[in-house]
Amino acid sequence: ERSAARTLSSPPESLKDALTDTLMKEPVVLPSGQTIDITSYRQLQSTSNIDPYNRAPLQQSPPRNEELQKRITRP
Repeated sequence: ERSAARTLSSPPESLKDALTDTLMKEPVVLPSGQTIDITSYRQLQSTSNIDPYNRAPLQQSPPRNEELQKRITRP
């Protein structure tokens, strides 16, 4: 019973930020193809400005993951 409650309250892995393991609010795509939240992206821009998965430079405005955004905001 406890595990069922925990499962219902925790978001699916596909909706979690790949770096912080927290629920994304505004998913964006790194050059490597990994999806992270815009807050993590901004943090990367302010520190290394490099994709941690493939070392590619980050874009000024990252592409949004529209499909995932629809799943996150779906009622």
